[in-house]
Amino acid sequence: MDNETKRSRTEKTLKQKVAFAQLELNRLKSMEKSEQKKV
Repeated sequence: MDNETKRSRTEKTLKQKVAFAQLELNRLKSMEKSEQKKV
């Protein structure tokens, strides 16, 4: 029971990290696009 709770909590944080990484990636991509428009 305790192990299950710990595992689900880890999965939640992992999903949050993945979502955050994807957001950062999208932000970097959009920044690159705006940089290319300037040049």
